[in-house]
Amino acid sequence: MALPTVRGRPLVARRFLGAWLVLVATLPGGLRSYFIRDRVGLTAWNPGEKMGINFRTYHHAAELALDGARFYDTIPPGAPEFAEYLYPPGTVPLFYPFTLAEWPTGYAILTGLSVVAAVVTTGLIVDYVESRGPQLGWLDVALILVSLVLSTHVFGTIFFGNINLLLALGIVVGLWALDRNREVASGVAFGAVALFKLFPALVGLWLLRRRRLRAVGGAIATGVGGLVGGVLAFGPDTTEYYLTEVVSGRTDTAAFVGGYPVDETYYLTIQQPVSWLVSAVWPAAPTPSSSRAR
Repeated sequence: MALPTVRGRPLVARRFLGAWLVLVATLPGGLRSYFIRDRVGLTAWNPGEKMGINFRTYHHAAELALDGARFYDTIPPGAPEFAEYLYPPGTVPLFYPFTLAEWPTGYAILTGLSVVAAVVTTGLIVDYVESRGPQLGWLDVALILVSLVLSTHVFGTIFFGNINLLLALGIVVGLWALDRNREVASGVAFGAVALFKLFPALVGLWLLRRRRLRAVGGAIATGVGGLVGGVLAFGPDTTEYYLTEVVSGRTDTAAFVGGYPVDETYYLTIQQPVSWLVSAVWPAAPTPSSSRAR
């Protein structure tokens, strides 16, 4: 019997059981994270405390920059000490439009943009996979989209108000453009993402290995352009401080020695999701600090 189709796409094209299991496995943890919090959920939206803290940091830095004040080593009033702006100076103006509203409103707008980014990312992933041969069904499309919005990996991005879904879209755009031999556009996308998060710069090594030199050039031009923009907007001292103090501070590994209990820090390491999983299954599990206390 032929499977039903909607807009020319079958509900189920093929049985990708392995991929389905991988995508579905990310959902229980994410849904649980929403369920156990009273500030965010299917019917709750109450920014404050840690909810939206990353966006609040962006918003605060943009306000300070507009006032001509220093935006590094400062935190929003009443925020935890980790809530410092950590991106290059040239990225701050991108958050200026959000200062037209109070930070909770801006946070809601960013969340909406993140969902839109997830939809576009899903479309590009589907287009890439289908360009390689197999057609995907609506079930596949839905699982990709839901995992980009509700999975345990994405919960922190939504809850804290981070820009990771927008950056993920940038990486997918880079790969999608590269697959279509639009090397400069691909490099620009990768370079823009690397301005915010340093690790995507490693993609440049992969591009070199594949001899995609125009993509490498586009990425370098974008990265250098972003840094130069910061110099022009805020002066050389601010960029020098970012390179010598902020970046070097993010490479310190001594802070991880001995591990951390759940909720004690917000560094993103493999230990963090594992610790959340263990605490959910075994709430009374001993932590490094409790062991030292004995």
